[in-house]
Amino acid sequence: MEPLVHRDARDEFPRSILYQIVFFTMRAAISPLPAAWVLEKSMDGRAYDAWQYFAADDTECRERFGLPAYTANYIFKSDTEVICSTQFSSLDPLENGEINLSIISGRPSEMITSPELQNFTLARYVRIRLLRMQSAEAQCSVAHVETSSYTTLKGWTVTNLAMSEHIVPTKDNDTGFLVFGMFEMPETEAVYWKAPEGYLGNLLRSYGSQLTFKMDWITVRGDTSGKPTVGPSLILVGRNGMKIAYGEESYEETGGATITVPLKEDSWYHVPRTVKDIITRLRRTEYHGDPVTRSQFMAVLTDVEVVLLRGTYHTDQVESVLEQADLFSGSHSTTDSSATSSGFIELCECPEGYRGTSCEQCAFGYVRIYETSVTHERIGRCIPCSMCNGHAASCDLETGECGLCLHNTVGTNCERCLPGFYGNATLGRPDDCKRCACPLESPSNNFSPNCQSRGGSSDPSEYVCTQCPEGYTGDHCEFGNTEGWRCERCKTGYWGVPDDGCEPCSCSELGALENVCDVTTGQCICKPRYGGRRCDECDVGYGNLDLDCPACACNVNGSVSTVCNVVSGQCECNVGTEGIHCDRCREEFFGLSDEQPGACEAIEIVLGNIGIHQRNNSILGLAVDSHQR
Repeated sequence: MEPLVHRDARDEFPRSILYQIVFFTMRAAISPLPAAWVLEKSMDGRAYDAWQYFAADDTECRERFGLPAYTANYIFKSDTEVICSTQFSSLDPLENGEINLSIISGRPSEMITSPELQNFTLARYVRIRLLRMQSAEAQCSVAHVETSSYTTLKGWTVTNLAMSEHIVPTKDNDTGFLVFGMFEMPETEAVYWKAPEGYLGNLLRSYGSQLTFKMDWITVRGDTSGKPTVGPSLILVGRNGMKIAYGEESYEETGGATITVPLKEDSWYHVPRTVKDIITRLRRTEYHGDPVTRSQFMAVLTDVEVVLLRGTYHTDQVESVLEQADLFSGSHSTTDSSATSSGFIELCECPEGYRGTSCEQCAFGYVRIYETSVTHERIGRCIPCSMCNGHAASCDLETGECGLCLHNTVGTNCERCLPGFYGNATLGRPDDCKRCACPLESPSNNFSPNCQSRGGSSDPSEYVCTQCPEGYTGDHCEFGNTEGWRCERCKTGYWGVPDDGCEPCSCSELGALENVCDVTTGQCICKPRYGGRRCDECDVGYGNLDLDCPACACNVNGSVSTVCNVVSGQCECNVGTEGIHCDRCREEFFGLSDEQPGACEAIEIVLGNIGIHQRNNSILGLAVDSHQR
C-alpha cells in the first residue's frame, strides 16, 4: 500500500492522502472466515465501490451479487472487472484462517500499470462488509477418557534450545537414572532433555492433565560465585511450527526437584525463534514471548514434534540427572480433585473432512496440507483426495498416488472394480463395486469368477456374468443343467445330484453311441467292444483302443487268462511265453505250437556226467561235446 498526496490546484496544502492498494490480507482469530462478504473502497468514506465479492458457492454468488462464481487463478477480462470468488469462503479452517488477495494479479495491465488499473486500486477508505458468517454445526461436549500415564527412560537425548546438538546420556548402573556431564556441551549454558517418541504425536488426550518429571543436578563443591538459573521448565514444539514454553522458576536449594507442568494454556508463552540459548545474562523478556491462546495450545497438542525438559538449574552445575518423566492423560489433575480437569478433554462433532475428539485429524479420503501464515506458522487443513474417487483413506498430492484402494476397487486412482465385482468405481460411494452374483453371491452357487456392467445401460445394477461354465447360460449363469418343476433332475446330457450340481456326460466320441448318459450314474451308451462310464476304454475281453478294441485272443496255453489289458490289449503271459497274445515261446524255451500245444519248456543241456537245465544264456557258447536229448 503506497500513500499518494492528492492536491487541489487552488490549495497550497494537500486536501487528502490516498493509497494505492495492490494487496489485501485478512486473518481470522478463533472463528472461521466469513462466508459471504464484500471488499469495498471509497474516496470520501460515504460512497463505496466493490473491489471483489465473496460467497460460498455459485448459487450464492448469483443470488446475492448477480455474478457467476470463480475460484483461484482467474484471468480478468479488464483492469476494472469485479468478480465473485468462492476461494476464501470455506468453513475450513475453523480458526486462524487467512486470506491473501492480490488486487492486480491476473489483470491485463498487471505488468505495465495502466491508468485504468491505477484508478481501480486507488482508495482512501477500505471497508469489509460482512453479509453472512459461517454456521458451523459442530458442537463439542466432554469426552470421557480413561486415565493413563506413560513413562520411560529409554531413547532420551540431551540437546540445546536450537536442537543443533544431540548427545546420548549415560545410565547409572546403580540407580538406573540417566546422567549427563555438562562438559559434553561446553558452549551451551542451558541444556534440555529431549523426549523419545512415546511422548510425542497427538497429545489432545492429555489436555488438562500434566507432565511431571524429577530432575537432579550436581554443582561444583566449595565456595563459588555461582547462582541458580531461570528458564522454561517444559518446551513443546508443534508440527505447525509453534514453540511454546511453561515455567521460569529458579531453585535456590541444590540437589533436585520434582516439577509438575499443567498441560493447559494458562501461563504458557511463546518462545521467539531468535532465542538459541538461555544464558545467565539473558533477560526474562528475551525468551518470554506472548501468552499462548487456547486454540494455539490445542494446535500444538494436535501433533507434538519435540518435548524438551529443562536440564540446567545452576551456573556451577556439572551434571544433570533425569530420574523420571510421567506424561498423564485422561482426567488426571494437578490438584486432589479430579473434577477440575475431567471436563477439559472435548469431544466435537466435526465438519466434513475432519475427525478426532477435537477434529484434529483428517477424515477418510482427505489429506492434510500445511500453509505458512503471515506469522510464519504452519496452518494445517484437510482437503479431499479427489483423484482417488473416494476409495482410499489418504493420498500423496505431489505424486498423485492414492493409498491402499478399498471398497473392492483397484487401479492407480481406484477407478476400477476388482475382478469378481461390477459397477462404476468413479461415483465415489463405498458401494460402487458390488460382488458378482452368478446367479447367487454364495460361493457354492456363484459360477462365474467375473462379470461387468451391461454396456449402454443407465442402470448400474444391470450386469452380465462373463465366464459362465459349460452348461450354464443366461446373463447371470442362472440357466443351469437341471430341469423339472422343482429343478429336481438333471437335463439330458448331464448327470449327478441336482442339489450338488449336474455335470456334463462327456461321453467319448470314439466309443459312445451319442453324448447321452444315465442322469443318476453318468453311464454313457457304449458301442460294442467299448466300456467304462464314458465309453473311453475297451470292454472286458477286448483291448487296444488304437485298433478299435479287437478281441483279446489270448493263447489258452501261453497266457494266465483270456482277459487282456483294456487299453493296450496285452495279455498276461505265463513264464517262458511272450507276445501281445502270449502265443510264442521266449528264447531258450520251446514246446508251444500247433503240433505241441503244451506250455513252453526250458531247454536242457548235458555236459559230461553233469545235467544242467538251461534257465539263462550264461552257459551258451561253450565249446563242449554235448548232445540234446
